[in-house]
Amino acid sequence: MKTIRTAFTASGVSLIALMSACAGSAFAQTANAAQNSASYNFNIPSKPLLTALADFTATTGIQVVRQNGGAISGRSAPVVGRQSPEAALKRVLGNSKLNYRFVDSRTVSLFSADDAPAAAGGTAPDGSTKLNMITITGASSVNGAAAVYSEPRSSVYLSEEQINRYGAVSSADVLKGLPGVQVGDSRNGGGLDVNIRGIQGQSRVPVTVDGSQQSLNVYRGYAGTQQRSYIDPDLISDMTITKGPDLTPAAAGAIGGSVSMTTLRKEDILKPGQTFGFRLKGELWDNGVKQAYRPEYLNGSEELTANVRDSRPNIFGSAAKSGSAAFAFTSDYVDVVAAYARRNQGNYFSGKHGRDQYRKFSSSGYEENSVAKSYKEGEEVLNSSAQTESLLLKTTIRPTDEQELELSYRYFDGRFGEVMPSDIFRFGTAGLYQYPTGSMVINSGSARYHYKPVDNELIDFRANLWSTGAKSDQINSTNGPKSQQVYKSPDRTWVRMDDVRIGGDASNRSEFTTSAGAFALDLGGSFQYEDIRPQKDVFISEHDINQNRNLRSGYRSEVSLSGKLEYKPQDNLQFWAGGRYGRYSSHDRNAPSIARRENVLGKWIAVSKGPGTYGNMFW
Repeated sequence: MKTIRTAFTASGVSLIALMSACAGSAFAQTANAAQNSASYNFNIPSKPLLTALADFTATTGIQVVRQNGGAISGRSAPVVGRQSPEAALKRVLGNSKLNYRFVDSRTVSLFSADDAPAAAGGTAPDGSTKLNMITITGASSVNGAAAVYSEPRSSVYLSEEQINRYGAVSSADVLKGLPGVQVGDSRNGGGLDVNIRGIQGQSRVPVTVDGSQQSLNVYRGYAGTQQRSYIDPDLISDMTITKGPDLTPAAAGAIGGSVSMTTLRKEDILKPGQTFGFRLKGELWDNGVKQAYRPEYLNGSEELTANVRDSRPNIFGSAAKSGSAAFAFTSDYVDVVAAYARRNQGNYFSGKHGRDQYRKFSSSGYEENSVAKSYKEGEEVLNSSAQTESLLLKTTIRPTDEQELELSYRYFDGRFGEVMPSDIFRFGTAGLYQYPTGSMVINSGSARYHYKPVDNELIDFRANLWSTGAKSDQINSTNGPKSQQVYKSPDRTWVRMDDVRIGGDASNRSEFTTSAGAFALDLGGSFQYEDIRPQKDVFISEHDINQNRNLRSGYRSEVSLSGKLEYKPQDNLQFWAGGRYGRYSSHDRNAPSIARRENVLGKWIAVSKGPGTYGNMFW
């Protein structure tokens, strides 16, 4: 598959200014000068140096690495007020024996006097070269790289650079290659259904975007159910994947793990020292062809059949492309980010190598049904198209140096190819069926507040309130209302749902030091309410109700309280314990109809051919 990827980032008035800068003096600017031109509001009290460096990274987005495996110990000096990253870092390291140097605008290296020969590329007396250990002490997200390497849990952090390292045909591609993490139906239905260590669905692995959830459960016939979340990869800044249960308030009910995504920040768009700018991205690839059109309602299943194509178009005639534009503005008190993204993936073509390893044969040599039997090498894979449009509006307000309020809004509109798994494995003829495309429209908003006073380590308060409305039109039912049948058969039925979810969480972290060591106490709680019902224009007759041909309709609520205590008697030893209390309730509006039988006297009806006739009577 041929792919062309293009990305432009400009800080200033126009793209021409970027091109001029790239050709001239921009490359001559040193990393130190870039850092001196930027300034941030710092609020880092005196604390263990390792923790202070993590706070420095969370504020600036600059990662700190240690060139030697030596421990980072001691306490930092307090840093308060607006200043450059270099000035703040110099203040943080003031009480230590560590020096620093900026490797580039996003990375700073720490070293001591003992590290100097190795840092300069020197060798040991025996002529060998010692490879230095790199210790990551911070990252750009609250639950970022520092937590991945320092906390007693299994998790993965993906920065924007890692997410964009490889092209993403669908949103599921941002999670490929991660140990213990898989995505179900990554080319069908357009959503994220994350599987962590074999557990997925039914909110077992919640996916949050800027603190909000918008996953929707769908029926997949004999294959069970699936949970889908939607986001365009171009709008993701970073993400943290936690494997296993978590005690954070937002992870209530997550028995398999959780995926926490953050949308674009100003640091993803602006160059250091700039106050406004924009970013343009675009991709083209040749593995996509426009799918055959299908109306929403058909006369029979024969209208689902399609001629499978086996020749892909060239890269410029392909129905596979994506693009996005993002803008950012920053000042002392407010940051603004706006982004728009479009993505189009037609039906893709299967590979031309390796098909035999997926084929299945019986003991008698008969080939059994499988995807490899349905699709030959290089053939069009039907129902794999996706066409999405996304919008992001995000602002961060800092009324004081101790407070921060983030408001974000996301809009998602997508149309996706989809096929029931039973159509693939029951007959082995999925290559002959092209369904009408389904759609998903999502409006999501969140408000996140953070308060951390300078002189009080007992308060580090965070609150989050979010709401999501999802409107879905998908073919994933086999016994729905008669008015929603794709054709005159209950085998395939439209499911048109309105889903509203409202939730929130709050937490506080208190840190205190005693003669016995350092302690940290995390307390938090969360709630969630969901109401799902058929769309208003869906007609459900009395006969449908009597035959139990319903669509999901109900509501549920969930409340959770959690707490965790950390104890650190010394820098290289840590203990922690915690627990969670949860309460869940649900109500189903659909009362199932049950057949009732009773004995009654028979009724006799006489029927004749008409007045005056007595023959051919029926009783």
